[in-house]
Amino acid sequence: MRSGPTEHSSGNFIAILTFAWAYIFCSELLQRQGRMIQYSTNSAPVIIIDSRHNKCIESSLIVDVGNATTRELPRGCGWYAPPFEAKPSRSQPPWSIEYHGILEFRVGTSALPPAGLCLELPPSSEQAAGYLSKFCHRHHLLIQSAAAFTIVLTLPLHNYMHSAVQLPRPNLAKCFPEACTSGPLPEYKSLPYYMTLSASPTVLSSALWSVFWEPGVDCNLVNAWFAPILDQFESYSSHPNNLELLAKVLALRCPKLAQLWVGMALCGPTKTIASIGPFLKTLEVPMARPNSDVAIWTGTAQSFMDINGSGPYLPKDDTILRRDLWQLRYDYSAIRRLRGSFVHFP
Repeated sequence: MRSGPTEHSSGNFIAILTFAWAYIFCSELLQRQGRMIQYSTNSAPVIIIDSRHNKCIESSLIVDVGNATTRELPRGCGWYAPPFEAKPSRSQPPWSIEYHGILEFRVGTSALPPAGLCLELPPSSEQAAGYLSKFCHRHHLLIQSAAAFTIVLTLPLHNYMHSAVQLPRPNLAKCFPEACTSGPLPEYKSLPYYMTLSASPTVLSSALWSVFWEPGVDCNLVNAWFAPILDQFESYSSHPNNLELLAKVLALRCPKLAQLWVGMALCGPTKTIASIGPFLKTLEVPMARPNSDVAIWTGTAQSFMDINGSGPYLPKDDTILRRDLWQLRYDYSAIRRLRGSFVHFP
């Protein structure tokens, strides 16, 4: 059993927590690939502050980490990974981020550790998750940490779409003076599974766009069925303040994908969100094709290919449904060496 905060912070730490989770995702992947992480030459100044307050001085944002150890105090605010030998253009993990804001981040601590600020290597994903857990318990940010986690899940899709994410400006509140026992963050326990779902933009887009599929609508009526949805969507997505309501509607539509839609909304009015409107009009958008593997992973059907039938394929009138015919020909296309459209997923 672990004890946690009973209150929630009144500040907004989403951006800071997103940076932290992005690091954990990237670090975990690079560790599994046997690659090393190195700090860049950018430095994050470390200053002594009153441990009861976080302050924003002009364009500098001071993030209070409390009584930190040498390992927790960063030598640099950036890091990079050595490129792949074969494909240098794919050197960065899919959750990599670049900060283009005007705020300068500073690390505030109540006292410098005795060993100084020497740090040889960046922390591993497990170590970083431990530091993040300590920080979240210090500021009572477990809920905001879970929200930032959902943002990081969507980063590979935004990176593929060259879509800039707009995170809210940090608003750092007072720390809670009472001590609490920090334990592992619940999301970290299932990190490999989330990474598998999140790493591929194809998988992400397939899962997200599947919320608009309705099995009871025939293919020749899809445009008419989409029309009122498109009207409501455009009114919601055109105003950043309505993105929260849009996420709630889509989360209620498909609760199993609620985390992904919450993460999409928290990223602000991105190019990725804007691409949903054209998709509803033309059903054409990069990578938004049904994927049976994604349907199984998420437990959400994306097309008629994911619906299990019952009973014989041939009813009493000796006819067969078109969807059953397509599915049978697709399933046996490799065995029978069929040609044409049936060898491809619809």
